[in-house]
Amino acid sequence: TVADACREYVKHLKAHKGDQSSKDAEGRFNRLVFDKAIGKIALEKLQTRDVRTWLNDQVADEDEDDDEDLRKSKDSANRNLASFKAALNLALKDCLVATDAGWKTITPFRGVRRRRERMLDEAERKALLIACPDDLKLLVKGLLLTAARPGELAKATVADFNQLHGTLTLNGKTGRRIVTLSTATRQFLTDQCKDKLPTATILATNYGKEWTKDDWKKPFKEAVKTAKLPPDIVMYHLRHTAISELIMGGMQTSLVAMLAGTSTAMIDQHCGHLQHDKTRDMLDRVAIL
Repeated sequence: TVADACREYVKHLKAHKGDQSSKDAEGRFNRLVFDKAIGKIALEKLQTRDVRTWLNDQVADEDEDDDEDLRKSKDSANRNLASFKAALNLALKDCLVATDAGWKTITPFRGVRRRRERMLDEAERKALLIACPDDLKLLVKGLLLTAARPGELAKATVADFNQLHGTLTLNGKTGRRIVTLSTATRQFLTDQCKDKLPTATILATNYGKEWTKDDWKKPFKEAVKTAKLPPDIVMYHLRHTAISELIMGGMQTSLVAMLAGTSTAMIDQHCGHLQHDKTRDMLDRVAIL
């Protein structure tokens, strides 16, 4: 079976490349092959459509609000496919199956490698806001003020905003969290909630509709072009910009992670250099010699 071939590949990796490589492949197969429908298929009966379905099922829903989530899921699926095809190719080499017709033509998703992390500087942010239509401008401003994911903020209702305590409840991919707002952000949301029912979304399109990726994608792209920003700038970069500004402002990584709904490891991975720059500035102010 396909699962048997994957198990043999794990053994092969352990013998030829070491424990780390074998554990990595075994982890992928545990999640996606062993005890799954595709793992029970006999090698000689494996069809292209089986592998294509298996690959596509790993991708985030196309209705996902965040393009970055979709890109990441495709990038991850590509790595899983590479291990999967390597296992099947080893089975072919060992004459456990007569042909690779069932998987040979399956190709990875294109253009999904890690997006270049980029923050917009103050001038770029101002240019972008000027270029945005009025309703999109409010969403962009809200994202820069909160470091939230686009979908999280788009779904936030008036009831999620606690004006008294200056907090906002967000519901997203990492679950429910309550974030503390700056004074400016609290005032911004107060203005947006004025005369709205508790069930109304805080930020909406000019037609009173809750924002979705399909609603903001085209106008945001046009605003980026009008502002003369690099064409690869997407909504995700607003979140990265906000997180970067918090780090450069001296906020602790753990607090930034809590506010943004991510892990400290992710903050360190993508913004660690900003922390080092901040630390270096403080060290330079200390006269040791």
